[in-house]
Amino acid sequence: MDVTIIGTGAMARSLGVRLVRGGHSVTVLGRDELDAQILARDLRSLGRGGALVRNGWLADARLRDPIVVLAVPYAGASAVLDYLRDQLAGRVVVDVTNPFRQPAGSPSGAEALARRLPPGAHLVKAFNTIFAANLLTGQAGGQALDVLIAGDDASAKASIAQLARDGGMHPLDVGPLDHARELEAMATLQLSIQKTHALGARSAWKLIRS
Repeated sequence: MDVTIIGTGAMARSLGVRLVRGGHSVTVLGRDELDAQILARDLRSLGRGGALVRNGWLADARLRDPIVVLAVPYAGASAVLDYLRDQLAGRVVVDVTNPFRQPAGSPSGAEALARRLPPGAHLVKAFNTIFAANLLTGQAGGQALDVLIAGDDASAKASIAQLARDGGMHPLDVGPLDHARELEAMATLQLSIQKTHALGARSAWKLIRS
């Protein structure tokens, strides 16, 4: 599959590694063109599966890929979607962000972002419960990561599930997009657990099957 990653930080890098190692082609878009060039160069150096890696400047973005990953801080996510709105129709937008402090009674961060999409675009919440350091390797404690996925479009979720599988991880469909609230709460709880037990961002949520 062809995927555009918007962002050049730790999550963008880790997702890029998993995608390229899964044989997918990646376009990296960043607010800083040099940062995008550096990340694209590093992903190209992986040389896996003949994946094509491009880079570009967000200000000049011309989206071509059917899947767009929003790997920027939540505070800036709305502005990015507003800027690209006219190009997002018909695409799957993957929200990996976490708002952490949503006011009581407000929609989840993912639902708020979904409302900014044009008709025909589908938002999928995924990867937000995984620390970048674990995502970089695709595992934690010697076990493949579980990727929890929420969304309202079955086909869109299936595409993201396939990306997870190709990256050596286990996708888990948790239901419709309104479950993004629970996924975001899990991320908040996970940060608290990390701090309390000094785990160094190396823990992960795992569904154990009996």
